[in-house]
Amino acid sequence: MARRLVLKGSLNGTDQILREFPVGDSQNIKRGDIVVLTSNKAVIAADAAAAGTVLGVSDTDIVTTTATAADVIKVDINPASIYRAAYIGAATPAIGNKYDMGGAAYQFDADDTTGGWIQVVGNVDTAAKEADIILTNRVFGIA
Repeated sequence: MARRLVLKGSLNGTDQILREFPVGDSQNIKRGDIVVLTSNKAVIAADAAAAGTVLGVSDTDIVTTTATAADVIKVDINPASIYRAAYIGAATPAIGNKYDMGGAAYQFDADDTTGGWIQVVGNVDTAAKEADIILTNRVFGIA
């Protein structure tokens, strides 16, 4: 199984802020996947997430076909949370740059800054192809 996002800490010393959200239909979400808010429900993130739609990182595994009210996940909505994330692409990620999603909801594409919302904050490891990141374009941002 591929490694999902792993919490490394935060920009300001705060902990995760976990909130429950209902899940959309036809979802296969794993702990460590990035999720967005669509029609008031959590769904797996995709390329070029629209501004103000990124919820955060799932802290729950769930599979839905036709979701019910009981289908909920916990999501870290803390905009200061730092996660270790895998990346794809030939470029070396630069600290401060924002990148778009890779081929999965737990990685980013170091060759794609168009519509970027995954911001590198440090610890770029070119051998392991991982870096520490935060998520921008969030529903609940820093005021």
